[in-house]
Amino acid sequence: MGFFKEILMEGLNGLSIASIKLYLFQLLLCGFLAIVTNFLFRRKYKRKISFPSVSVALSFGILVPFVKYSTPLAILTLGVLLLLSKGNSIKKPELPYLLLTLLTVIAVSAGFYVFATVGFTIGAVFLILSDSFVEESE
Repeated sequence: MGFFKEILMEGLNGLSIASIKLYLFQLLLCGFLAIVTNFLFRRKYKRKISFPSVSVALSFGILVPFVKYSTPLAILTLGVLLLLSKGNSIKKPELPYLLLTLLTVIAVSAGFYVFATVGFTIGAVFLILSDSFVEESE
């Protein structure tokens, strides 16, 4: 049992368990940012949920763990981004927002663990090469 506890504490990179509540609160604030940016982009894309709002919110959600020096939480946040984007269609004008999100993630993770950079690069390649959810702009 102590072995798994050591792995968990090493993976959290000094982040205390008590600060996970703060991290979740910050993610809720990122969700609020998504609602606000969705309101701003709704008229432009004529849809209720537009990818730029999710992209902007999750960019901040990905940056929060790095400020707290926690790569595993950042990887989990990128996983949420992958789950939200899977099966959703993205219009071609929205692709710069997706690329901005992925470049932000890769640039920030470059200064941390090599494994984090590899994980984020795999996620970026998956989203960029997956053309099944990109549709032509109207």
